[in-house]
Amino acid sequence: VTLLAQETLSDTLALLEHDNLQKALRIMQKANQIHLAAISYSLLLGQIFKLDMLRIGKNVNICNTNGEELFLPAVIIISYSGEIHNLCSLARTLKGRSVPIIAITSLGDNELKKYADVVLHISTREKLYSKIAGYSNENSIKLILDILYSCYFNLMYDDNLARRIAISKQAEVGRESTLEIMKEDNTQSGT
Repeated sequence: VTLLAQETLSDTLALLEHDNLQKALRIMQKANQIHLAAISYSLLLGQIFKLDMLRIGKNVNICNTNGEELFLPAVIIISYSGEIHNLCSLARTLKGRSVPIIAITSLGDNELKKYADVVLHISTREKLYSKIAGYSNENSIKLILDILYSCYFNLMYDDNLARRIAISKQAEVGRESTLEIMKEDNTQSGT
């Protein structure tokens, strides 16, 4: 499992194109809110991304396909196969309304890519169903979301760090540690 994780992370980094990452960041930066659409485990990973982004003041909504898609300013759609009907239908609707779409999906051709303004590729090492778990695609998606968050954070590093620390202190009241490495002091800027 560890070897697979290492290979997946290396694959994902090799697939990540600088220009596409920069384009995705510009889309995120221009949007007053980001919406994220996915299913299953990808949706859970999106929830973590949402929490990280909220802690630096950027609102991310988890999108339902109940008509609200007509009002979205920008969307991230995550689909390993790129062929999930309701996500492709959402992407088609959004494309028709000129909503910027960031697709996080597998290599090769798929329907979702037709509608995306930018594509960030997931490491593609697993079958859709005959696997013990989604070790590879979940690690790949998580890394892409972490990179998007970190690059977005870096756009206004000092402001975001101050905001993140302030929110974390409020949200995590009473959190202490006796481990020296975890102790906070005024000289540490955080990581």
